[in-house]
Amino acid sequence: MNNDLITPPKSWWSRNWPWVVPVGGCLTVIIAGIVLFGSLIFGAMNMMSDSEVVQQALEKVNQDEIALELFGAPIEINGVGGNFSYISKNGVNTAKITCPISGPKAEGQMQIDAIKKGEVWEYTTLKISTEESEVDLADSI
Repeated sequence: MNNDLITPPKSWWSRNWPWVVPVGGCLTVIIAGIVLFGSLIFGAMNMMSDSEVVQQALEKVNQDEIALELFGAPIEINGVGGNFSYISKNGVNTAKITCPISGPKAEGQMQIDAIKKGEVWEYTTLKISTEESEVDLADSI
């Protein structure tokens, strides 16, 4: 019997490379895009919550008796999210920020409107709110 006519079977790669390469390439690009977009969003939100104006406002909220009654202690930034607007023009910085906050008793939002002239942030609005109530702490600062 002559075995010269029998060819060995092709490997999996040699049979499937025409569809594996495009599909794998497309999936790689899609996954990389999702990771990049998520990183940008997460990074921007972390910048917001780590910003000087938010940290100072959070300190003031944690020192306020009304806020501690509503939320309990300590009050912290609750994840990432909210709105962020920061404008710097002619040495004056303006921030309008809304971010989620939480404590042991409740969850809610903190709204900040502040102006920085020189080195000090002045809060025109510093509101904390839950589903049941809203308190403006800017008057007590």
